[in-house]
Amino acid sequence: MYDYDLRPWSRIAALVVSVLLLLALYAEVASAQAQALPYSANNIPLSTASPTVTRHLNMLTAPNRPQLRISATPDAGHTNMTLEIQVDECPAFGNPQCFDNEGNEIQPWSSSSTPGAVEWIAPVWQCIPAPHDENITGDPTPECRVRVTATNFGSGGSPATFNLQIEGETRPVTGTVEAVVNTSTGASGSLNLERVPFCTDAADFRWIYDEQDDDVVETFHPITEAPLGRCTGVATSGEDIFNPGYDYDYLGSPSYVGFDCCTWQMDSPATGTTGSGQALFYVNLGLGAQPPDSDNDGFFDPCDNCVDVPNGPFLGTCVTTNGSTVGGPCLSNQQCSGGQFCSMAQEDDDFDSEAGLVCLPEPGATALLASGVVCLIGLERRRRKARVTASC
Repeated sequence: MYDYDLRPWSRIAALVVSVLLLLALYAEVASAQAQALPYSANNIPLSTASPTVTRHLNMLTAPNRPQLRISATPDAGHTNMTLEIQVDECPAFGNPQCFDNEGNEIQPWSSSSTPGAVEWIAPVWQCIPAPHDENITGDPTPECRVRVTATNFGSGGSPATFNLQIEGETRPVTGTVEAVVNTSTGASGSLNLERVPFCTDAADFRWIYDEQDDDVVETFHPITEAPLGRCTGVATSGEDIFNPGYDYDYLGSPSYVGFDCCTWQMDSPATGTTGSGQALFYVNLGLGAQPPDSDNDGFFDPCDNCVDVPNGPFLGTCVTTNGSTVGGPCLSNQQCSGGQFCSMAQEDDDFDSEAGLVCLPEPGATALLASGVVCLIGLERRRRKARVTASC
């Protein structure tokens, strides 16, 4: 009978097990490595044994004030497969807007579960307004986790595959106020800026336009150019910097029936974004009246300084900072070529009475006039730049 020494084999077996464990750990770390935006992958496998796919996103590659547009499309053999998208593990940084009134964290953000392709937007700007600013994020490399789960494989059954696309977009600062005004009354209230409540994000509110810098902007009748209305910014020591007050005085003829509008702009140094909004007044009209929005950018024509080219919260246009070149539609700076940004805030470099940056570029207008890129202003008026500042 032979007497074998099993100790060397035990060492080898232990070494093999250790290597396998290290490989498994490496695979887990590699799978969790943060992906840059935009991200896309095709034919990602799903099965009843592994119904969820996870991706970690490097938010440093996202624009400031980001939202995530996520598309998940089942393969051709699983058109009625049900996919659910969830985004979580985004750093909250103690931001109160990331929590509800009971103190429960808003995250995770989950899409609805419906058969077929899913396109969904996650409002991660609520927790990460400026991913590139460590002073705000508290994290040099902030990440978010995206999970796609097959809750029902449909008639095709398991296994299945799907295509995934994730893009980072800018969620601009925006807001709309609507008020009915008759010939004998004005209106007052506050402008909902819909912003992340960071003190450093408050910065600078102003009317578009108030070249006298007196917190007052005047509007004029679209045809006769007679005075129509006046918006005044209400700045007090106790002002709510996230909902600044305003007063509107009607100055027009008692027989006028139509719309008036004062647009505002918010500059945010902390998040690197600029947003704008509309205070829309229904003069001798009910709120059921529907003002037009010719370019579908979220700004009604009476409020839009460029009626035919989008430059609002729903859709923007790529443009150079000096207005010399206008490109295609966009929702983020990432969708614009070098030297261009996505105009989504009614920018107007010289605050003229006729056009915005994407509409009649300033300077460089001659080149675009020759190419036919001209905006037709629906309600031409003298609107001026204004400024209402608040400190924390």
